[in-house]
Amino acid sequence: MSSHTRLVAVSTLGLCIDAIHASVRAPIGFEVEPAHSLIDDLGFDSLGVVTLSVSLEDRFGVPILLDGWIASVSSPSALTVGSLAAWIDASLADEAVGAR
Repeated sequence: MSSHTRLVAVSTLGLCIDAIHASVRAPIGFEVEPAHSLIDDLGFDSLGVVTLSVSLEDRFGVPILLDGWIASVSSPSALTVGSLAAWIDASLADEAVGAR
């Protein structure tokens, strides 16, 4: 992985964590890590996921529809912070390639 790719991934992860904090009703009492499950560890429900989608759109400046990410996993437990950041990176890269 190049240093530019690592920087993009770290930036995406940071924006995702920021969006997660903005999307919860009560403060999260621990440091959010890439391995945390949005459902099991962070307590997201369907309304929380919609709120997260809006929060991500605010941060990235483009619509972030999470249905593709949700459909890409076999279990709700697999909806982790890290998988969200990776999915967004891949989705934004696909958009950039398609825009050329």
